[in-house]
Amino acid sequence: MIVYYDNEGRVRHWRTSEGEPDTTLNRIEADVKEPYLYYVKDGELREYPPQPGHDWEFDHDAEEWIHNFDLEAEQRKLIGEINTAIGKMRQAHITALPGQEMIYTAKEAEAKAYLAEDPEPEDLDDYPFLAAEVGVTAETPYQLAQIWLYMASEWRTVGPQLENLRLALIGDAEAATTPEEVDQVRVAVEAVVSD
Repeated sequence: MIVYYDNEGRVRHWRTSEGEPDTTLNRIEADVKEPYLYYVKDGELREYPPQPGHDWEFDHDAEEWIHNFDLEAEQRKLIGEINTAIGKMRQAHITALPGQEMIYTAKEAEAKAYLAEDPEPEDLDDYPFLAAEVGVTAETPYQLAQIWLYMASEWRTVGPQLENLRLALIGDAEAATTPEEVDQVRVAVEAVVSD
């Protein structure tokens, strides 16, 4: 078999018969079945050592695998993972739909206004969200307003905790400077999500 390789020693292609020679590359004759598993150094075909991972590149001069680590890309990816994880945790407490935040804000305002009235209003003309949901979530406007205020209060406890966690993890991701540190933050994110 004729193996063609570039000046760095990378095997580019091979042939089992002489055929038309490739004059743009170096060549060596070899008796191997899978030439792509080899490189050429000092005129001899050498087998690549096992590749440690997908983001490792072989340095043909040093004859070793070098970790090809793009810190900024890894940090961006990790920050995306953090935001996704915290987003999923938030969804355990709120409904994630476009405009839902505005609805929650309007419901809380209606609940406060309704409960502040004395005597209790006779109709719900001024409270469209209460009117739409009475009989679904709660039997009376008073009960529904209480539920909404309780949920808003719960969110004011959980929301800041999740935001603090998100910002802390992002800070850790931005402070990471090595593959190991990035992996440590990733493990921390996975641990938080699994709790």
